[in-house]
Amino acid sequence: MVSYHWRPKTEYIGQHLNIDQSFVMTWSAKWDGTPKKQVMHDCLTSEEMTSQDDSRIISSMADLIREADVVVAHNGDRFDLRVLNTRVAQLQLEPLGPVDTIDTLKLAKASFAFPYNTLDHLASVFLGKRKIETTFDLWRAAYMGDERAIRKLVRYCDSDVHLLEGVFHAMLPYVKNLRRLTDSDGFTPTCPTCGSTDKQSRGTKRTKTMNYRQYQCTNCKRYYKGVLVGRSGQAGL
Repeated sequence: MVSYHWRPKTEYIGQHLNIDQSFVMTWSAKWDGTPKKQVMHDCLTSEEMTSQDDSRIISSMADLIREADVVVAHNGDRFDLRVLNTRVAQLQLEPLGPVDTIDTLKLAKASFAFPYNTLDHLASVFLGKRKIETTFDLWRAAYMGDERAIRKLVRYCDSDVHLLEGVFHAMLPYVKNLRRLTDSDGFTPTCPTCGSTDKQSRGTKRTKTMNYRQYQCTNCKRYYKGVLVGRSGQAGL
């Protein structure tokens, strides 16, 4: 956003002080499990950037979101999807509809005690990699329509998508309360996360009313419940 303000310190900036509203410059995404080169992205042209017309790439991103069964993003629930939904509403485009999400920031906070839960820190822990650094000068140059700066922002977003996919899969064996990601025929025990039938027995899982066989997927390493083995007995004293 661009605005007038009286002092360089943080202060409330009223609507009448705004010159330009925020808009989306670029987005990147990929389908889980596809080759690294098959990352998808869209960005504003130099002309669209200077006119702040993001309607084309908002439409393309919204179409992709509607197509996905589950959207994985880091801080996506609080930022990405809210920003997208705001722009969709402002441009009066077709509503996004129901969007199922997995937010890796929420998974990290619920399952670990890392000193930082940023994508950059998680990537350094699980992958030994870091985010591409960006500067304010780069963002400003892109804002002014510099095509080279715009291309650098696209590479930055593409890199974030690759890091996100790697972090998500590295976290899978350890995180709690992950929703089912695959379908089953109801007869063959399959991993609800990756769909693999390769597993090893890990005893039984006792619930309040039933006992279930417990398995560990040898592909993604997550534990899951399998075939019902009987009703739990009453605990003796």
